[in-house]
Amino acid sequence: MAIETPLELKLEASKRPRDEYIHNLWRIQIDLHPDGYWTWMIETENNGPVYFHNTDSRPTYGEIQKWIADQSWS
Repeated sequence: MAIETPLELKLEASKRPRDEYIHNLWRIQIDLHPDGYWTWMIETENNGPVYFHNTDSRPTYGEIQKWIADQSWS
């Protein structure tokens, strides 16, 4: 069952922590991997490219914005 959020995003149910954000035209889903690191899945609108990134700690929205701004594809 999907979880409704204030941004009308539909997160898939998960037993592990999961965050989802919108930044400009990007949809960012952050999942805690079973091995203890955080996986970022960054999608563009209209089925565009998908980018992945891993971090050791749960990122803040500001950290996500900064990381995306530093990428050549953003």
